Parts: sequence; structure tokens; C-alpha cells
Amino acid sequence: MLLIEQQQVDLILSDDGLQHYRLPRAVEVVMFDGRRGLGNGWRLPAGPLREPARRLQQADFVVIKASGTIAAGAPGDALSMRLELAEAISLSTGKPRALAEFVGQNVHAVAGIADPGQFFAALESLGLRVDGRTLPDHAVPELQDLIFDDDLPVLMTEKDAVKCRHLQLGNHWYVPAIAHFSETDKVRFLSGLNEYLVKAEL
Repeated sequence: MLLIEQQQVDLILSDDGLQHYRLPRAVEVVMFDGRRGLGNGWRLPAGPLREPARRLQQADFVVIKASGTIAAGAPGDALSMRLELAEAISLSTGKPRALAEFVGQNVHAVAGIADPGQFFAALESLGLRVDGRTLPDHAVPELQDLIFDDDLPVLMTEKDAVKCRHLQLGNHWYVPAIAHFSETDKVRFLSGLNEYLVKAEL
């Protein structure tokens, strides 16, 4: 906290901060996967939720990551977002390469995220032939997690790449996911966000 004060920070973005009630906040944004929805509606450990479903009514924005049919339980005024994969970035050189150049090829894919299957499926939907290797969520990949007994390209999420760039692996790439909103939802979100920040004098 002292470091934040020394740097004169006046805006903090907190991931997974919804349930930390001692943390002051100007805006609450809840995002969940449209395919999974609210699961069985129960909180941990009986279900996937950290807060009761009624907590959504108190959030300033609810954003649904949509990848097809949206599960039941989503608020009617929720914003819809989709993720798009367009290019791969070399871990060793930082140079981009269009994912279209990998189409029809066999590739390895590594993911240590909450739902690795979605990453693998997204690559396959673009025409890549994926051999997926799942790591635990938030895992720090080690060298043995990223090495295979062939010279095929290895693709990973940007979240995983941050933790292993120092390994200087030559044929390894990370794939940024770009968020897209409809024009209506984009305007609604940005104008609403600006309104809240003005009220909070940020």
C-alpha cells in the first residue's frame, strides 16, 4: 500500500476482487463464461460460484463471454463479449505470425488456464490440428512442460507465456486473445464506465 501511495496511483484494476469487501471500489464488472453459465448455482465447495447468484444484481456491469449458446441464469441486460485469436507471437523474437499460416498443420498447444479446452477448441476451429497439454490453472510452466519429442510448433496462451519468456524457446508461440463487443455494447460499456469514473473523480 505504501508503494502505491509513493507512486501516486489513483486507479487500480483488481482481478477476482469482487468478494473482497474491504477493498474500496468505484466500479464492479462481473464476467463469466456463457457456456458454463452459473453452473449448479451453488457456492464453493459445492459449486463453482464464489458469490451467490443474486450478487450479479449489485454489479455495475455483467459481461458474458459467449461462445455459442448462452446457459441459463444470465441477466437480460448483460453485455456479450467474444474472444478472437488472430496471430501468434514468437517467444524468442517477438515477431507475429498469422494463425492462418498454421492451418492444416499439427501443433502442440499448452494451457494453464481455468478452461484449457476452450483454447484448444478455438485453435482447432481455425483449422489447426492440435495436440493439447493441460497444466493446472495458474501453473508456472517448467521446461519439461514445454518440450516435446518432435519439432512441431508449440502454441500457448499469453497468460502462460508471461511466466516462461526467460526460457528462450525457439519454436514456441503465444496467442493473444482479443476481446470484441458489438458496437452497441461497446458504447454502453465505455460511456457507463466513464460516468462512474467521473463520479469517483478519477
